[in-house]
Amino acid sequence: LKVGSTVASVDETQWKKYGARKSVEAVGHLPSVMHNNTLGGAQATSIRGYTNVNSFTGVAKLIDGVPVNNFLQGSGVSNVSNFGLGSTNRIEMIRGPGSAIYGSDAFHGVYSIKAYESEKDMTEVYSEAGTLGFYSGFIRSSKGAFDNRLRIHVSASGQGQQDQQNHYRSNLYALVPKVKFLPEPMNSYPQLYDVPGVNKSEYNNATSTTKIDFKATENLTLKFGFYSTQWNGKDFPGTGPNVSLNRDTSYRDSKFYMTKIGAEYKFANDITIDG
Repeated sequence: LKVGSTVASVDETQWKKYGARKSVEAVGHLPSVMHNNTLGGAQATSIRGYTNVNSFTGVAKLIDGVPVNNFLQGSGVSNVSNFGLGSTNRIEMIRGPGSAIYGSDAFHGVYSIKAYESEKDMTEVYSEAGTLGFYSGFIRSSKGAFDNRLRIHVSASGQGQQDQQNHYRSNLYALVPKVKFLPEPMNSYPQLYDVPGVNKSEYNNATSTTKIDFKATENLTLKFGFYSTQWNGKDFPGTGPNVSLNRDTSYRDSKFYMTKIGAEYKFANDITIDG
């Protein structure tokens, strides 16, 4: 309602239908959108264009309206690699420039997460396990009090994957020019320079949210939110063997915490002010 763009809205029914496990994968079925793997097992969103392992800028990332892109990289991929789908109501996305409202980080698009909440009392518990050592689960609940003037929404979700032990070999003869100048017969056997390596691709992720809505008066509503997510990734593919040879691995240990305080006041004639 606030932007002059076409906004795609993806809810839990849709991302379950497409088998999404991580938050970025939930929008991968949208036209002109794909998710690509980057360092430490994190995933980035790419819109209408070429992408590679280092393409993680140009998309503004929001959690309940708060921008979480960092200043160093202009991206939300490094500090918020995966916001648990079990703690998410829906994901809204602008597939195209949104800089007029969301700043320069939104040059390619906007990716907005709406954290879990419910207008009615409910409690849900869910768990699943899959091949290759994958596991996932969440618990979430919403409860109202004082004639529903106070409502509390809480969620906790987590997932992970066990050590995969993906073996590979790098050939130093093909990668390092100096090796090619070795005298004969050593330069006649490139296979001598094969070096083994292994990517474990092991990770775990945990997300939790607490949101409190308090209707102080008929017109004034106060809102409080507490969010945290942690991502640990071990031995994922790196930037390519040209740089790291047989140690083509990358790691991630990211912790993100956020607090949000808001107020909304309704005037006559459908005029609302919020901050």
